[in-house]
Amino acid sequence: MKSILILGGCGYIGSELFLILDGLGYSVSTIDLELNGNYVNPNNVRQDVSDITAKDLEEYDVIINFAAHSSVAMANNRKREALEDGIVNFFDLLQKVGSKKFIYASSSSVYNGLTQTEANEESDFFNVSNLYDLTKLFADKLAKLYSDRFYALRFGTVCGHSPNLRTDVMINKMVHSAINEGKIVIYNKNINRPILGIRDLCNAVRCLIERDGEPGFYNLASLNATIMEIGNSVAEIMDVPLVDMGETDTYDFKISSDKFCRTYDFEFREDIRSIVEDIKQNWDAKQQGVRI
Repeated sequence: MKSILILGGCGYIGSELFLILDGLGYSVSTIDLELNGNYVNPNNVRQDVSDITAKDLEEYDVIINFAAHSSVAMANNRKREALEDGIVNFFDLLQKVGSKKFIYASSSSVYNGLTQTEANEESDFFNVSNLYDLTKLFADKLAKLYSDRFYALRFGTVCGHSPNLRTDVMINKMVHSAINEGKIVIYNKNINRPILGIRDLCNAVRCLIERDGEPGFYNLASLNATIMEIGNSVAEIMDVPLVDMGETDTYDFKISSDKFCRTYDFEFREDIRSIVEDIKQNWDAKQQGVRI
């Protein structure tokens, strides 16, 4: 089995991926500062990504980088750190990874504004509107210039249960609100948003680990839907009212994941109901990390 290193392996996505890969028998290590806790790996190495050396990476077959500022708000609150981590430190990491297989979290938010069609990887419309998007776009350009084995995953909004649960992302936030407030509040009911179930995400990464498909950019989304469609579905499942609070300025786009499905013979299996049910069944704030 391949030896794998997950940077950010104790975070929302990394902790779930660690459990899945570890359960499949892979040799999996994590490096994470544990700023949001560690609920999966007692052997995690608490180290900043910028301090990793090329020698530290020698023993691994695959490097997965999920260590980053994970939201627009986080990047805006720590602007200099976001630029350093997302661009400068990312470039340094590319040099240290060398010719190893390198999988990392990009974002489909770089396609913001493409509403008339589903954005694919050949789309050259990039409407950067914030620092978070800028760091993702620059990282993608750096990877293309300086790596021959990079796999940039342009995620839709990632939702679903994880040992280190985030409750600030779309469906997770709706379920959290339904449980704790007895209602779901939505804004911008008519905008489009790609959603990626965390199980689909982890299965997609597993495909990349096991197969040597063409490197490059890959969109990943389980579904595209409007906020109203998502809200109505979650409200019905949770049996709570849906409250429409009007319009604000936010992302609006759809993406196509056809390239990944063709390349890896992959089928996205998650839908709104499966994501909601997974969160409900595992909801226990006393035994897991919960980020609000």
